[in-house]
Amino acid sequence: GGGGCAWEGLSPDDTVYQMLLAAIKVKLQPADLPCETSKFFSNFMLPMLPPGLNFDIKATSYKKLAKFLSQMEKKKLLKVKTVFGKECVEKVEAGHKDVLAYVHQEVAAGGEEEGEAGAGDGRNIIQGYKPNNNLVPLLGGTKEDFYTDDSLLQRIKAYAETNGLLSEGGAKVDTAMMTYLYVKFKEEERPKEGDTLSLLSLSEHFKMQMTEYYSVEIDGKIMTHKGKPKKVALIVEERMGGRRACTILRNLEYFGIAPESLVKAVQKKFNTSGAVAPLPGKNETKVEITLQGNLLTELLGYLAKEHGLDKHAIEVTDKTKK
Repeated sequence: GGGGCAWEGLSPDDTVYQMLLAAIKVKLQPADLPCETSKFFSNFMLPMLPPGLNFDIKATSYKKLAKFLSQMEKKKLLKVKTVFGKECVEKVEAGHKDVLAYVHQEVAAGGEEEGEAGAGDGRNIIQGYKPNNNLVPLLGGTKEDFYTDDSLLQRIKAYAETNGLLSEGGAKVDTAMMTYLYVKFKEEERPKEGDTLSLLSLSEHFKMQMTEYYSVEIDGKIMTHKGKPKKVALIVEERMGGRRACTILRNLEYFGIAPESLVKAVQKKFNTSGAVAPLPGKNETKVEITLQGNLLTELLGYLAKEHGLDKHAIEVTDKTKK
């Protein structure tokens, strides 16, 4: 395994705990929950294991995933509940002190190999928010400032500290908050001045008046887009009554990848033919690439190696599987 991994030498119990913290901090989106416990483990925790390391839940003192999750529920890291007869992780606590303290190190697979430009750099996608005008007096800065969950929490804490509002378990609501933060809240949902709220609740109230943005870091340049992060769509479907397959790529533009130049490179590399066409829709400016043949595996490898797109940035749909 490459890159002197920070997890090497950890006990199985510590490793599974790190996997959970990493999943909560880096991988899980609010829309992913509730999620069946087995999928939660395989789709969110397991991918956080650095390349080259193996893991088996039976090697831990918990022995079973259910036991591990119930211990984590006691630690207030997550909540498990039965939905339609299936055990599901219902919510996770991103504000838990261990999650906040966790620092994620991206370890590119095969970290020491060839130093090609752009290989394994990873397109760093960061989700966050920009404040509406009325929040600027509380947060400082401008409405163009980009906040992550973490930095927003830190900012609110700093505001509370500066104004002597910190108290056991949270911060007191002051006049400025009533004026700027709670002005648009319904009467019955608005706290009273002097009420103590947890920093996490305050942070949720701020987010209600912030716009979702995400930033993508590409070769040191940061591009910020409005909304939730898109993934590259990689679709394989059958044509001509199942005698031929074709592979479709969409959303490359969000990652600063020029579709035309990608088509040229891929046609040559995989000896196929391809075309670029606008996506349907009147105001649509994005395009899609169609390539002949089933190039699912090839493209996953190619996008990772040449453009630093790991599997978390790509949504795969294989329509050839019955």
